[in-house]
Amino acid sequence: MGNICGGNHQSLSDRKASRASSGGKGSKKSHRPPRNCTSGVKRLVKPRWKSQERLTKAELEEKRAVFWDTQPHYGGSKVIWDAIKAAAEADLPTACLILESAGVIIAEEDMRVCYDERGCRYDLPVFVLSDPDNLAADSIPTIAEE
Repeated sequence: MGNICGGNHQSLSDRKASRASSGGKGSKKSHRPPRNCTSGVKRLVKPRWKSQERLTKAELEEKRAVFWDTQPHYGGSKVIWDAIKAAAEADLPTACLILESAGVIIAEEDMRVCYDERGCRYDLPVFVLSDPDNLAADSIPTIAEE
């Protein structure tokens, strides 16, 4: 999991300018703008999934912490990773606002694939986006008998 970001990506504004200058008026080529959630074109949803091994909330939180601590070191923008993390931990309307403000383009409605404005791809595992349907109850600590 991670991102795929090569060095030859044009910014979104450079690509738009390039298309505008090459197409001009009367061009039969049409291009739709990137989809985002505040324009209503894409609807953001939390993914539903089941874990293969039963995880407690504490184990899931540890797994998420490891992902968020290590993932930005494999590439992509730290600012975008921070925005994606904040969106993953927020309610859906707030997540949409965070992603739009950061210029993150949502490729999948469950947020598992996102792009930044430079074209870098950010792949997210489902365990950082939602809790599994089969989340195990945390064990209740027992008081040791003396």
